[in-house]
Amino acid sequence: MLDAIEWWRSFRRNPNFWDWVRDLYSDEELRRLTEEATDGRLGQQYDPFGEHFGLADPFGETITAKATRRLMKRYGFEIWWCCLGAGGFGPENQNAMECLSKLSLASQVHNQSTFEEFLVRNALRIASEQLIKEGRKRI
Repeated sequence: MLDAIEWWRSFRRNPNFWDWVRDLYSDEELRRLTEEATDGRLGQQYDPFGEHFGLADPFGETITAKATRRLMKRYGFEIWWCCLGAGGFGPENQNAMECLSKLSLASQVHNQSTFEEFLVRNALRIASEQLIKEGRKRI
C-alpha cells in the first residue's frame, strides 16, 4: 500500500517524464523495461507498474489502464514527442503517424486506450534504454 502511495506521489515530485522514470525505477527495473515494455500484446495483462501497487480491482480498470491514463494526463506531451523522435520524426519526415507506425506494437493499436498504452509502453522502453546508456545521469 505504501508503495502505491509513493508511486502516485511521484507524479507531483517529478516535473517531467524523464525525471519520473529515473526516480521510480531501479537499474534492474530499467533493464527489464527495455526488454519487456514492448514485448507481448496491447490490452493484455502486462503490468510494468505492478510492483508499485497492490492487487488490481477485479471489477474496474486494470492497473495498466489506470497508470497509462494518469501518465498521459501528466506527461502526455513528453511521451508523444519521445515516441515521435524514436520513430524518426523530423524536417525530412513530418508524417507523425508514419513515424509512430515504425515503433513496436503499432500494428496492434485499434482504439484510443490501446493507442495511449502503445505510446506509454514505447516511451518507457525508449527512456529506459536512454537512461541506461547515459548511466542514469540527468538528461
